[in-house]
Amino acid sequence: MANNNRSSKAEETDTHHAHPAERGAANHLRIDPGSAGVGRRSLRVLVVVDDPETADELARTIGNWGHEVRWISDGSAALHLAIAHRAEVALLDIALSGMSGYVVARELRHEPRLHGCFLLAMRWRTDRRRDKQFREADIDMFLAKPLDLLVLETLLALESDRLAS
Repeated sequence: MANNNRSSKAEETDTHHAHPAERGAANHLRIDPGSAGVGRRSLRVLVVVDDPETADELARTIGNWGHEVRWISDGSAALHLAIAHRAEVALLDIALSGMSGYVVARELRHEPRLHGCFLLAMRWRTDRRRDKQFREADIDMFLAKPLDLLVLETLLALESDRLAS
């Protein structure tokens, strides 16, 4: 999946605030939009993780793969940012403080302007109760923590291919 045309350095652009009370919570990165891979289109990805350092690192990694990424650490403002960003993929931490990632996923799934958004959720473990929540939230796929970046990159590449066809 290597691409020699990729930008070697992330360019941080305007910071977009999704919630007036949450200054600095929403961030936007765009790295060489044509570099999502040979023959692949760039995806608009939303990362919702309540730890800003983790969210920023994950967003930079996904951005380095050629996708337009915004991240937010406030689950309650995630829907607003997803709509504004026209997210095609949302990567949600289930263990958000304040608002469960399951609730965020249900809100995203029920928003007509986000029809077809690929919902990925991250969590540490699974059990039957959580499997029921997974189905009720209509999440497309769960990823185990710690996150395997090769798996994530592959899923984004497959989604890019699916949307391009």
